[in-house]
Amino acid sequence: MYQKEYAICFIDDDQDEIKRFKNNLDKDKLENGFIIGAGTTYPEALDDLKKQGRKRPDIFVLDLYYPMDSRPTEEQLQKLHVERKLYLKAQTKFRTVLAKLNQSSNGGITLAYVIGQNFKSIPYLFFTRKGTLDDAIHILKTKATKIMKKPDPEEKDESLPINEAYDKAFKENAKNIAGEIKEAIIISTWWYKNKKIVIGFIAGILSSLLASVIWSLFN
Repeated sequence: MYQKEYAICFIDDDQDEIKRFKNNLDKDKLENGFIIGAGTTYPEALDDLKKQGRKRPDIFVLDLYYPMDSRPTEEQLQKLHVERKLYLKAQTKFRTVLAKLNQSSNGGITLAYVIGQNFKSIPYLFFTRKGTLDDAIHILKTKATKIMKKPDPEEKDESLPINEAYDKAFKENAKNIAGEIKEAIIISTWWYKNKKIVIGFIAGILSSLLASVIWSLFN
């Protein structure tokens, strides 16, 4: 049975990441892999894809921390990798502390499951400061409507007692937080999820009624 080969445009500022992506996900390297156009800019990625016979990708895969101006030098990238190793070590240390306090994302996921079983018609979102990208990916597999980050204190407020700094950060971001929560409520409503179907259904009925009226007037 014919299976469509999906095309991807991958855009990243790091050539090593581009090579890594292609070497592992290209259709010639992986069963059910992809036709991959890649580059440090989207025109470059599209051009690479066109060389492989596809004018448009089925999806764009984008680097999040992407520089909008100049590309980083090799020396800068090496420094970035060194700092990331230090960051990952610090993150591991932080996770160890959380584990000793019996805190993990599994607790929130379990709580969401219990709430989902008991209040199936009410949406929920996660509001977290400790969450990582791995947590976010896990959360997206649940029925959570949204993931929100708790506001962190700004660097200029580091001299404040920790609770005061967090209070100040929350107060300064309260309007944005309220707006995101309202958005989560709205996009979870039956009307929001089904409005296109409802509008199309109503439009179809009105069209039929109008056609009937016109037919009766001229016949």
